[in-house]
Amino acid sequence: MSDLDLAREGDLNDLESEWRRAYEACVAARADYERVYDCPRPNGGLIHVARLRMERAEALKVALMSRMSGAADSPIGSQQH
Repeated sequence: MSDLDLAREGDLNDLESEWRRAYEACVAARADYERVYDCPRPNGGLIHVARLRMERAEALKVALMSRMSGAADSPIGSQQH
């Protein structure tokens, strides 16, 4: 395995770890949003903030997945020596 392959594998592992954290943040943000939304007397401002947090967490997760896909498809280091 070449140094480029090892570096690429390390990058993919780092992205995967970031994605896992983003996934966990999405789960927490969705739970928070649902908790705020389901309050007996919901506060519109809190609902808005919770929804934004949930949307941002989801966008980060999607962006990381895209980066992982691009890194996995990269031809760097993929040639056999």
